[in-house]
Amino acid sequence: MKRYLSCPLLILFIVSLFFTAGCTQVPHPVVGPDQVPSVTPLPPLPGTIIQPVTREELVAFVRRAVSYAKTEGREKALSEFDKKNGSFFEGELYIYAYDFNGTTIAHPVNPEKIGVNRLSEKDAAGGLFIRDLRDAALNGSGFVEYYYINPTHNNAIEKKLGYVMKVDDTWWLGSGIYAGPESMVDNRTRQLVAEAKSYALSRGKSYAIAEFNNISGIFVRNDLYVFAYDYNGTTLAYPYRPDLIGVNRMNATDVTGKNHIREMVQTARNGSGTVYYFTNNPSHNNTTELKASYLMDVDGTWFVGAGTYIAPARAP
Repeated sequence: MKRYLSCPLLILFIVSLFFTAGCTQVPHPVVGPDQVPSVTPLPPLPGTIIQPVTREELVAFVRRAVSYAKTEGREKALSEFDKKNGSFFEGELYIYAYDFNGTTIAHPVNPEKIGVNRLSEKDAAGGLFIRDLRDAALNGSGFVEYYYINPTHNNAIEKKLGYVMKVDDTWWLGSGIYAGPESMVDNRTRQLVAEAKSYALSRGKSYAIAEFNNISGIFVRNDLYVFAYDYNGTTLAYPYRPDLIGVNRMNATDVTGKNHIREMVQTARNGSGTVYYFTNNPSHNNTTELKASYLMDVDGTWFVGAGTYIAPARAP
């Protein structure tokens, strides 16, 4: 009998991004239960105390669900896993269930997916994440990293660490924890942006902007380059798009309709932060790809940034 349940998760944070997943497969690591990838927990909001879920707690949560399923039987367990107010929905942790064909058989967050085969569905970076999770479950248990919308952060894209376990030869369970949007930016990107800010403060705005726009300069490093905008949204530096210099892009959107320049302005005004969107990657023949850009304010009138492409992700 087909079961229905509706009631989306409560929106806790105001940072928005919504788009459709890409169209090119991205291989994601599938590792054994003893090889646990590291995940940086989200920082708490000022004035709140939030205990991040640990990897060990994630594993224990899934194991408890598997034990429940084996003790109580498949139908009773699936009914319980579907409940948002049930015993297997704890904070950001919840149990989802699939058969080994890739069909959803329980999901408290996305009840519309129940009965849907998701084996060919792609994550935000274009990876076949359900297939990867299924493959890990076929081995008994394991971890998989992928990029997915976080319903508790207004559907922002974040790295997620999933853990899965086989119940029997016909179905498996899983749950996951989010690493946060900052995890999508590597240290070399942060370092480049910090160097660009320091350079601008020491050499002056005009000198720095000229260097940032020099495609052969010190701030273009393989797939990384520095860009700059003022707080009106006017492009100051963009080495691969000189035609945009002096153009106000405050209302520009990416291919998903996201107003990424406006979000950059808002983010940089807070000092620093990350914005993700789709844009052309000059290192991949200008293919449209998912990009996570790290931004820093310079002096209150303009900001610098650089981004990491989540290659070879593709836009829809």
